[in-house]
Amino acid sequence: MARGNPHPSYSIPKGVSGNPGGRPKSRRITEAYNRLLSKPKGELLRIVRSRTMPMEEILAAETILRARRETRAVIEVTDRVQGKEPQAHELGGTEGERLVDEDKVATRVAQLMLKARARK
Repeated sequence: MARGNPHPSYSIPKGVSGNPGGRPKSRRITEAYNRLLSKPKGELLRIVRSRTMPMEEILAAETILRARRETRAVIEVTDRVQGKEPQAHELGGTEGERLVDEDKVATRVAQLMLKARARK
């Protein structure tokens, strides 16, 4: 089996990004949520039943309608529009003890630095 790109004209030269603009800051579904959040229920139902609207508009309208009945849909819309809430994590050992003894770490770092200096 041949290796490499079968269409060299489509290949990206080395050192050049294949995505120079980077990841888009917003997604189409998020933009649809933003546009549709203020729409009345009748308008959202019309969009859901439409066969000519873009798919992200239909999905966003359906999710917003569901959000009025289901908590999970509310979370989906909120996360998309405002971003996910940062979650705090606390690390600790049993009975809340520290996982790392900072004094031992500092002592070990000092030992390794002395050893590295002695090699010079």
